[in-house]
Amino acid sequence: MRSDEKRQEYASHIVREGDRLQKLIENVLDFARQDSGQHDYVLAEEDVADTVREAIDLFRLSAKARGFDLYVDLPPVGALPPVDLDRDAIVRSVLNLLSNAVKYSTDRRYIKVTVRREDRALIAVAVEDRGIGIAAEDLDKIFERFYRAGDELTRGVSGAGLGLALVDHIVRAHHGQIQVESQRGQGSVFTILLPIVEDYREQWPPPEDPDPAQEEEATERAGSA
Repeated sequence: MRSDEKRQEYASHIVREGDRLQKLIENVLDFARQDSGQHDYVLAEEDVADTVREAIDLFRLSAKARGFDLYVDLPPVGALPPVDLDRDAIVRSVLNLLSNAVKYSTDRRYIKVTVRREDRALIAVAVEDRGIGIAAEDLDKIFERFYRAGDELTRGVSGAGLGLALVDHIVRAHHGQIQVESQRGQGSVFTILLPIVEDYREQWPPPEDPDPAQEEEATERAGSA
């Protein structure tokens, strides 16, 4: 292996381990604050697409270092009605989902992030990967603290089993919910649903269902990291 290739390999390893350690520390501290009753989320009217864009900007370098194609499909700022949210907490939630997408992907290094109006009352943030997927028997347990799937595909994956539990806690604190769709060997889609500020629900009527061809074109224009 040439020296420049070896340096690249070492640099990628440092990025991976640094990210893993930072996320573990942040998750442990967050749960400690929750358990002690010291964690109060500061909610303000925010644009969800702009909030998610901040998380993506923070994640781009890490995705590039790992060779991932990161696709984004975000509406322009102001196109969606506001949501009451703690911006830092939602950014951390999206980063946790992106980190999981990387962690549980192998050769198909694809991640797509979408923000859309789900219905009259909800904004959806979806993170899709083409990784190893989740077994059906694990789907109702993955949001529990310290739960780790223990089959042959996940045995070598590091982690403490805190990331998804933290995301679930944060989303519930925002009166939202998180959903997961997954197929073993095909990948997963995690979707955060956040309630729109009630006063704005009628001012921004839900858009019509998009033309699939136009939606695909918009995603390709968004490009990869």
